[in-house]
Amino acid sequence: MADLLTLSTDVIDGRIELAQAGPLNRITHEFSELNARVGMVEAFSHSIVFRTDAGLVAFDTSNEHGGERCVNAIRQWDKAPFHSIIFTHGHIDHVGGCGAFIDDNHATQVVAHENVARRFERYRLTNGYNHVINERQFGQFRRRGYDLAGQAQFLPTSTPEPDITYSHRHSLKVGDTHFELHHAKGETDDHTWAWIPSERAICAGDFFIWAFPMRVIPKKPNATQGSGPLHCERWPPWTPSSSYPHTVSPLPVKSEFNRCSMTWPTHSSHWFSKHWR
Repeated sequence: MADLLTLSTDVIDGRIELAQAGPLNRITHEFSELNARVGMVEAFSHSIVFRTDAGLVAFDTSNEHGGERCVNAIRQWDKAPFHSIIFTHGHIDHVGGCGAFIDDNHATQVVAHENVARRFERYRLTNGYNHVINERQFGQFRRRGYDLAGQAQFLPTSTPEPDITYSHRHSLKVGDTHFELHHAKGETDDHTWAWIPSERAICAGDFFIWAFPMRVIPKKPNATQGSGPLHCERWPPWTPSSSYPHTVSPLPVKSEFNRCSMTWPTHSSHWFSKHWR
């Protein structure tokens, strides 16, 4: 079990170099406990899991090839049923593994922004096209034996439609824990980020990826240029203790979070204002 919060702090504070730390978006399918109520499986993409007294709440499920491995890793930490799955957005590396989570508990409810269902419909209508453009962007992984797309369909047939959708904000209470879901446009138009008050934590989805934001993807027209950084500027007033991105290592404690969440919007917003005219 890796100490991911310490790793992030050491990199941010310059105690270790990136070359020494290794990739911050590792695909190990190993579970790491972040605190007694929160854990993460490092996958493509990560699954963030919260303990509640009514069951587990998982943010994202990895892809079709990683979903079962994520469930198995989580089960080494907690045997409670999955109460809810929250999709941060509809990209297949975040939703493709959901079938394995549903197989573990068929009563699990899926929550997402309303545009996720529209994305799923579009994926089914353009199945072959999406296989082609995904190969251009992520073919390196398939050639190494790890394909992100579904084996038969680009969107795996085992990925369910959301049971609960929302437009702007949604408050979800699971047992003793509140999850405040917010819609914002960033890499996609169906993105959710969440504030969990009891943990003073943010689930950031792909709004924060420890790298310059991905806004231009060939043949993928629904990236919403320049808006993601502005939403990150709204986070610090909550004084979060941790932020949990879904493709890279988590960010610990207030100082590191504020340093990254405020620097990234400033630089990326400047870049967008200069180049997206």
